[in-house]
Amino acid sequence: MPAPTPANLTDWREVTRLALELVKDPSSHLAAAVNGWAWPESREATALATLIDLLSSDEAAKWPRPWDNRQPDRLDNGDAGILNALL
Repeated sequence: MPAPTPANLTDWREVTRLALELVKDPSSHLAAAVNGWAWPESREATALATLIDLLSSDEAAKWPRPWDNRQPDRLDNGDAGILNALL
């Protein structure tokens, strides 16, 4: 094995730095292997799984949901006068 030179040490420092960056990235296979995961997971998938967990919890039933339509006749009652005025 050749004696270490400053150029070789710089190369290994860069390799070490890049490997540590890969370990921090949950979407890399290296991070999955180091953490014992079955597969890598992107940050988007993690955020989506967290959102699904939050919305399916018992506490989520208390949160307002903008997509709920609890007043099905709301448009008929509220906008009928405006529509009749336009016609």
